[in-house]
Amino acid sequence: MAALNSTTVMDSSEHVVVTITMRNAGSATTPIIIADASTLVNHDTEPLLYLEEVQWSINAAATGGVALYYNASTNQEIVTMTPGNGHFGGESLSALQKPNPDATGFDGDIYVSVNPADGFLGSGSAISVVNGTIIAKFAKISGYRD
Repeated sequence: MAALNSTTVMDSSEHVVVTITMRNAGSATTPIIIADASTLVNHDTEPLLYLEEVQWSINAAATGGVALYYNASTNQEIVTMTPGNGHFGGESLSALQKPNPDATGFDGDIYVSVNPADGFLGSGSAISVVNGTIIAKFAKISGYRD
């Protein structure tokens, strides 16, 4: 059975860490929310998270990518991770897209998709079967009380 799951490992006043597991996930797997910004510790108003670090180990039967994105009317890609092992953090994050909280429908929530071509992002290649783990750390940069 295909599965795409997310677990919040830590939710503090300044950060949230999530683990995403994929087991036989593929192009028919529906994207899931990994960080519901309005339910995190110290949520106030107009919450905004920013990716600080991500590590992954992805085994896929085809080329493509697993994408993290901000939810909006036109979703905003944060990063697409290709099969294999990888890491983004520190200076390498400067190349990633910054969130645009003024975009129509932006709510601060973050989703994961194993099929970036599914229309949620409109780009990238579908993955037929994917297994793996992603660990992502986000900073709470605004919309949270101290």
